[in-house]
Amino acid sequence: MIELPLVGREHERLQLLDNVAGSNPGAVIIGPAGIGKSRLAREVLETLARDGRPTRRIVGTPAGTQLPFGAFTERDLGGGSTLDAAAVATALTGSNRGAVPVILIDDAHYLDDASAHVVHQMLVNQLTTVMLTVRSGEPISPTVASLISDRGLTVHELQPLSTADTADLIGIALGGVVEARTSRLLIEWAGGSVHVLRELIEGSITAGVLKSSAGVWRLLHTPTPTPLLRELIDRRLRGLDPDQREAIELLALSAPLAFDWFCDLADPGVLEELERRGLVAISSLDASPDLSIRLANPLDAEAAREAMPITTRRRLSARLAAVAGPRDDLTDTETMHVMIWRLDSGHGDDPERLHTSAHAAMDTGDPAVAARLAAAAFDIGGDFKAALFASWCLAEAGNSVASNALLERALAICSDPRGRIAIGLRLAEDRWWSDHDEEAAQRILDDLVTHEGEAAHPFVTAQRSVFAVLNGDVAGTRTAEPLIEHADEWVASSAALATSLANVLDDHTEAGAAVSARAFERAHQPDAGSGLGDPGVHVATRAFNLACGGELEEARALGELIHEVAVSQPGVQARSWAALTLSQVTLLQGRLHEAHRWGSQAEVLWTDSGYPGPARWGAVLAALALTGLGDAQQLAATVARAGAYDARGFAMFDLRLRRAEAWSLHLAGDAGAADALVAVCRDAHSRGVEIAAVEALSDLARLGFLEELVPLLDVVTPAGPLNITRVECAFAMSQHDPGAIETAATTLGGYGVKLEAAEAFASASIEFRMTDTDAASRCAHRSAVLLLACPGARTPRLQDTNAAPVLSTREREIAEWAATGATNRDIAEQLVVSERTVENHLYRAFGKLGVKTRAELAVLFGTSAPASGLAEEL
Repeated sequence: MIELPLVGREHERLQLLDNVAGSNPGAVIIGPAGIGKSRLAREVLETLARDGRPTRRIVGTPAGTQLPFGAFTERDLGGGSTLDAAAVATALTGSNRGAVPVILIDDAHYLDDASAHVVHQMLVNQLTTVMLTVRSGEPISPTVASLISDRGLTVHELQPLSTADTADLIGIALGGVVEARTSRLLIEWAGGSVHVLRELIEGSITAGVLKSSAGVWRLLHTPTPTPLLRELIDRRLRGLDPDQREAIELLALSAPLAFDWFCDLADPGVLEELERRGLVAISSLDASPDLSIRLANPLDAEAAREAMPITTRRRLSARLAAVAGPRDDLTDTETMHVMIWRLDSGHGDDPERLHTSAHAAMDTGDPAVAARLAAAAFDIGGDFKAALFASWCLAEAGNSVASNALLERALAICSDPRGRIAIGLRLAEDRWWSDHDEEAAQRILDDLVTHEGEAAHPFVTAQRSVFAVLNGDVAGTRTAEPLIEHADEWVASSAALATSLANVLDDHTEAGAAVSARAFERAHQPDAGSGLGDPGVHVATRAFNLACGGELEEARALGELIHEVAVSQPGVQARSWAALTLSQVTLLQGRLHEAHRWGSQAEVLWTDSGYPGPARWGAVLAALALTGLGDAQQLAATVARAGAYDARGFAMFDLRLRRAEAWSLHLAGDAGAADALVAVCRDAHSRGVEIAAVEALSDLARLGFLEELVPLLDVVTPAGPLNITRVECAFAMSQHDPGAIETAATTLGGYGVKLEAAEAFASASIEFRMTDTDAASRCAHRSAVLLLACPGARTPRLQDTNAAPVLSTREREIAEWAATGATNRDIAEQLVVSERTVENHLYRAFGKLGVKTRAELAVLFGTSAPASGLAEEL
């Protein structure tokens, strides 16, 4: 059985320890089932026991409520059988040699009156301190209620863990990186219950739907309960009468459902009883005053759907479709639900509404449902656009085989020239992305030109450019540039994608960011049409351009926006692009553990997507993060894994993979690392991939191969300001010019490239030591301070830094809170300390770090703090 650690309860734990200290009577922990009351109480009890305090744990049970002293076992009573209150109290407390024991009574709402009376008397006579856990919503006897209210026990109403704390708990329990949507689904399905969460994790691992690869855990399907949890759910549903059961099944097929629709389908009295039982939740529909209904627990909905006979599903779907049918004011989302119900009832017969509903489903983030609706539209007479949209949705849902089969079928019957071109392009994409068959993809494009003539030329040119840039061929994208303002949105979008990625590679990132912004804006114009694929890819390419151009804060904001949208949706590819983007940004920021996590997530998500080519890119970014962490063994394994992916058609990051291989050689003590990096630099320049040439040159400087980099200084030709500074820094290092190195380091730090800036300051410090000890100390200090934002970084240039400011654990904790803009009072409340303690620790931290204001602290830690918080200096 998986044991979940205690996470996110430190504040409550400390408060409870205070409640049971000295002669205090104790505390009561109240909360719903599974929230973690017992786990928290046991942790407190174990802490007390380690400190030498006598402790005892008693568990109330439903059966014990009917028996006098039913809460106590023979072991609790020391083997005695006397059912006398005084004897029971003596048995529980008499052997503690004067020390007042702490007794934990779990599920105290099950205490019988006699047991509650004993506990009451022990408190009156100050023979014990107690902790009680009580399940909210359960009936409590008057005797237990008076025990809680009359004896001065401190009451704690335990709230569900925050989303962040629960995500941390899942990661610790699984012992690895957990893909973001996987965490979100487990948290959502657990409904705040730590017990349910544990059962979902255990059940999903056993069922094989929660798996780990490349160190990343992710769900391949919806969470699976353990048999125990499934039995609890089934028992809850078996207790319903037929009308209640049908109401649950209707909501399982439709939720959320408008309140007035439900009242047309079922007796409102049934709904009232289900709400009393906590089985349904009623809330406002979006921002309107209208009410909607859903099942309170996703597990109930899943169980009801699984147990539902096909005939029942068809009958209830027909009822749902009929209740909506007469209405003429349906929203797009409501129309989508109606069309799903009609399909489920066997009556999907309107291709135009099905196609429109498919787009609505995609807007809600469900590509599988969108594919089903669009494919149904095509099957009953819809045009090629329905087939195209269905194929793209299938691809986004990770089903490339079905996507390809649908396209082949559509091409066989399509007579529209524009449609044949569009289908041909999608087939070429499928050959490239799913099969890595470059020749087959290019043959399809050749056939389009042959059979469709001049009309196909701009489409084919733009698509060839996309293929070229995916393979790292910058020159092959040049023909796309004139097409980025083409009248056809499909052509313009593909050309913009190719051009923007090429701008990243050849270091013209400002132009690339502008191209992506324009493409995204154009894709959202009312007359843009359905286009090809997801316009959100232009947000990702803009973020890549911004990051590689040194605009890291804006790039990170875009990456987080992409991720927040993508993680709420079932589609795999959008999450894959988001993870790639955030890995690139955090890698440049020097947040190496984060970069490794995001790169690894991108790797496994692309592998799951059915289009595994970019999985190689994610593995490469993960490897580059490991180069800075100094883990030679894990780096070698990640490099090997990245190299094992099929590179055909997706060689865009291969020069970066060769850089990671060179670092791996260096960490293994192989002298060939320098030659490998020199070769990368020259090859990259010859291919026009100037960003990789600069990165390899910078690597030579970072690893201390200064003589080897000198001949390359006249080879590389950076265009962006960040990479120009990198080259200037490498040149200054080769000349052993500490002043120039310090200047370059300052500029790099301004761009937010903190690890490289820290390395440069460390180099300047070393160079200054012989001539200017004050400057050497200053640069060493600045290097060490920058490294506070790069946890775990271990590179050769950092090994000789000896002026690092050492913060205590508490100083760093308080400084990090202050850097977010939290006031002293906020920090004191969060950490359960006095404001004076906060002030003292901040004063020492400011002195060690050489800062005077919270604004400087925010810059140091790489956080964005509210202006109101930054105004307070200490």
